[in-house]
Amino acid sequence: YAPKFEVDEIEERKTPSEELTSPKTLRPLIDPEVWISQRGMEGVGLSPVLLDARLWLVAGELKGPNGQLEPGTWKIFEDPWALSLQIIENEEILKSADLRCIGPNTSSWITKERFSQEVVRLLSVRRRGEITKSESSSSVRSTLLQKWEFDLDGSNIRTTGLYIPGWIVHFEEEKLLHGRNGRLF
Repeated sequence: YAPKFEVDEIEERKTPSEELTSPKTLRPLIDPEVWISQRGMEGVGLSPVLLDARLWLVAGELKGPNGQLEPGTWKIFEDPWALSLQIIENEEILKSADLRCIGPNTSSWITKERFSQEVVRLLSVRRRGEITKSESSSSVRSTLLQKWEFDLDGSNIRTTGLYIPGWIVHFEEEKLLHGRNGRLF
């Protein structure tokens, strides 16, 4: 599901110079020239922009099936344009650029309460447990998957600004090209 955003509904602002030291930009996953070429749109103009996003910094523990605790830290990327959350690695984050920044509709941001629900689902994992042998046959073995759940109560969660690379595509009407998923808004 991709929400519809009109460019004229989007709040536009110049990135303040004081913000350039903290918010970072994600690495683009698409090449806009290739994207345009694949759609037979050669000659269409592009203007680079930054799309507002959020980085959730989570420190906490996974709780194993037998009460074991495993500490960890995670970076979770909130993409209000695609209405999604995903775990990202440091290699995906670049330094910020001084470009015009475009924010999504205010209602597209996830609330802290909703993030608390989603982070438990996102960070909980299934891991291979102990190998058990069948009592009736010594050649039959099975491996159980055990659930390790994120312990929200003992966690520390904070947010910081993050930008998604993007481009304004100059059609008859301007559209925003998302630099991570290739969708137009």
